[in-house]
Amino acid sequence: MQKRLLILCDGFCAPSYGQRMTQLCKHLTQRGWEITVMTEQIEGETYVVPDCQFYSMPYYQGGKRRKKAAWLSDKLFDRKDSMFHRFVRRQIRDKQYDIILCSTFNEFPLRTARLIAKETGLPLMVDLRDIIEQWGTDSYMVHHLGMGKAGQFITRCYQRRMIRKRNKTLRKARMLTTVSDWHSDWLAEINEYICVIYNGYDEEIFYKTEERQPDFIISYIGRIYDLTFRNPIYLLQAAAALLKEGKIDKERFRLVFHIEKDMCEPLRRMAEESGVNDICNVGDYIPREEAQTLLRKSAISVVLVQEETEHSSHGIMTTKFFEAIGCEKPIICTPATRGCLADTIRHSQAGIASHNVEELKAFIMEKYREWEEKGYTQQTARYKERYSRQEQASEFEEIMLSITDPCVSVIVPIYNAERYLERCLSSIAEQSYKHLQVILVDDGSTDRSKDIAQSYVDKDERFQLISQENSGQAKARNTALTAAKGEYVSFVDADDYLAPDFYERLLSEIDNNDIVQFGYTRVDKDGNTLKKHNPHGKYQFTTPWSRLYRRDFIEDNDIRFPEGHIYEDVIFSLDLWLQHPKIRLIRYNGYHYRMNPTSTTAVKHDTTPLFDLIKERFNNRRRSKKDRCLIKYTLMRLKLHFLLGR
Repeated sequence: MQKRLLILCDGFCAPSYGQRMTQLCKHLTQRGWEITVMTEQIEGETYVVPDCQFYSMPYYQGGKRRKKAAWLSDKLFDRKDSMFHRFVRRQIRDKQYDIILCSTFNEFPLRTARLIAKETGLPLMVDLRDIIEQWGTDSYMVHHLGMGKAGQFITRCYQRRMIRKRNKTLRKARMLTTVSDWHSDWLAEINEYICVIYNGYDEEIFYKTEERQPDFIISYIGRIYDLTFRNPIYLLQAAAALLKEGKIDKERFRLVFHIEKDMCEPLRRMAEESGVNDICNVGDYIPREEAQTLLRKSAISVVLVQEETEHSSHGIMTTKFFEAIGCEKPIICTPATRGCLADTIRHSQAGIASHNVEELKAFIMEKYREWEEKGYTQQTARYKERYSRQEQASEFEEIMLSITDPCVSVIVPIYNAERYLERCLSSIAEQSYKHLQVILVDDGSTDRSKDIAQSYVDKDERFQLISQENSGQAKARNTALTAAKGEYVSFVDADDYLAPDFYERLLSEIDNNDIVQFGYTRVDKDGNTLKKHNPHGKYQFTTPWSRLYRRDFIEDNDIRFPEGHIYEDVIFSLDLWLQHPKIRLIRYNGYHYRMNPTSTTAVKHDTTPLFDLIKERFNNRRRSKKDRCLIKYTLMRLKLHFLLGR
């Protein structure tokens, strides 16, 4: 079933270029998703998301005064978000979506996402790449204001306002995703439904090369914001010391920085004061393609992250780190020695995290000698595959499917069914509808049934195995009902099997009903079709596997199988009917019921306890006349059934 995703996100601009979302779109469209992207138009940037509908709203347009007025009206009155809300409403009119994903590094366009989700009734997922609290300082905003203490006061007031607005949306989201464990721990106080999805690298662009390079390049590409928390001083000092000691060739050794324009001059002054201005090139952002080429040519990639303290930045996991891993380039992380990024670098053995000049010198010289010998450098990180954009897209998709697709808990009681169990479990694992929780309950089997069940648990995370002493099918099913988490519940006997589209078909039919009841195909012990049966009335079938149930209906009415009794499914069905569920009957034979001569239903038993349980329900004085008629009808049908033989 094709899924339709609406992405609302902040603008695609240098140096990040919205890679997290554009790569997600790329991989999801390849998997059959239909995606619409809506964002802010960045002046001077033209961007297209391949195979997606892409809309961008202009806001900061015109001359300096007009842009400044637009900025002020946005900060004071949320004008940009209000305009974006109207813009999105116009574009999605008469269009259908399954889920909204809002991705942002700040606060825009969270308000729009919340309002659109409320207006359309769609589930909302929020992806936060950065949060205000991670910086631990006001400097990244204050330096834009340039107003000293007044700027600090205004910044703090503005931050508190942004946090309140942001949290209002986060509390409404069905799921939050973010980029580091620190972010996850912080945001869990706002919304407990949160998980970490790292940034990553595009395998088609960031890959290892073994081309000889004429120069030894140490490169940094990205924002600095402020030298108080992204400071390359220790790297500059290490390079200066190597230059002074004559260990590097200054004609072939280059420090290359591409950063925001207003930080270029401060960094040039720092390089001059450190004595490396002759080997240091500082420039503005470069186009995406040039940045990717520079990284592949570099001998070392630099990530600048502040040491994590109480008043410093936290949880920074820059995309450049993952792109360097993709290219298998050694990484210098400075000045941080601890924190999420530094810990990940050490854990993955991707490079060094240090503010010790001697350690940096030693690492640079190690890679410099490798470059002199081979003409290039290489460092393969552990767990490289988990950081790819494709893996990231898989994680997003799994979460979005869990939100948009109702989970079905499939309950399979197992007792000495080794002959048929493999086919039963394979038919469940291979369903076209994938969002399943498969609960296998081994009821003290003495053959290989438990081993077969365990093999499915080992290879498919949707399967789980519960073992119990032999207590009967009723106890096994009740145990599984306690463990069930899905919106719907289905029962499958261990010697039966399903058509490939079984759950996809049933979910398409249930609508607002409590139960969808279907037919079945009777097969012999070898799987050959004997006869097809379809339901002609709500009370025709007493088998629990002939229905798909809303789990809430079962739980709210406390319906369980009577333990210690044969024909417990009859009592279960009767208790179900007495709650008067909304039942939909469909002509569908996707369940294959095997006529197994060794099954419990194929062996004749004393029916007296069964009739006693039914009479007990009839004698309940609180029963209505309608319920008593239903019980008498069930009793009559059962007596006729046992009299004529099955």
